[in-house]
Amino acid sequence: MGFCTFGPDTLISATAAMDFGSRKASSTAAGFINGLGSIGAALSGVLVAWISVEFGWSEVFYFLMAATVACIVLQIFMWNARGNN
Repeated sequence: MGFCTFGPDTLISATAAMDFGSRKASSTAAGFINGLGSIGAALSGVLVAWISVEFGWSEVFYFLMAATVACIVLQIFMWNARGNN
């Protein structure tokens, strides 16, 4: 699984960071993106378990769909964003 996700992870964390950050801030942007990814990975098990216990498994999938829609909306606003080089 890690072998299949390494390419997209590299594109998101490295290439997108260079696009959004300037030449001086691309490493900071990459660290921020990777840091948020690590926090999300650490909290995902706890969050999914809590939602499934409190509300049921169907609500977990509704939450994941809502999170996907929120990410799509955020991406629409950032579609043509460029850093100051």
